[in-house]
Amino acid sequence: MINRQLLKHKLDLLSDEEVVEVLEYISIMESVRAQVSSPDPLEEALLGFLIQSMRYDSSFSLGSPQPRGLAN
Repeated sequence: MINRQLLKHKLDLLSDEEVVEVLEYISIMESVRAQVSSPDPLEEALLGFLIQSMRYDSSFSLGSPQPRGLAN
């Protein structure tokens, strides 16, 4: 038996309540897959901010004055 046939056979042996639990588990798996495949917008914004910050910092050499508010 291939996996899908085996799964169908096992589902046929489950009670209705057990089938609901299996469907809930599948739903969780699908949402995890969706989260992994699509990046979090907040995470994307944070990474963009960090990249911009690194570019901004690298634009100043050791001898150049620091922008206002960034002095140590």
